[in-house]
Amino acid sequence: MKTYARSRVTKATPERVWAIWSDVSTWKDWNPNVASMEIQGPFRKGTSLVMHTRAGRTHEMELTDVEAGRSFDLKTAVIPGTNFTFVCGVKPADGGSEISQGIRLGGPLGALFGPLIGDRVASTFSELLDGLAGAAEAK
Repeated sequence: MKTYARSRVTKATPERVWAIWSDVSTWKDWNPNVASMEIQGPFRKGTSLVMHTRAGRTHEMELTDVEAGRSFDLKTAVIPGTNFTFVCGVKPADGGSEISQGIRLGGPLGALFGPLIGDRVASTFSELLDGLAGAAEAK
């Protein structure tokens, strides 16, 4: 599966970025798409979440992989016959961090929809990453 992704560098440390990213109660403050998030347990593999978007939609999600302090994958179904896995990571970079978010489209129709919408969805990640970086740099 191809990953369609965006990244940016921030002056914030990886630890600071991770502290904000792994606290889903903050997502509404810096993610332009999120009205609220609910998490059913700790931020670890297998935990379920519910995202309420500013557009009035609700998405059930699951953390399918978590490397504390480094990365996580968040899976949801948006289009019938597909699943979207958001691949999120932070790593040290010159004087701060590089943060990235990507999307992989899977499921029976994922191979069809990936080339059609993958890069378009990823293009929306720049604003999200800017918001995350801004929140991390403000602390």
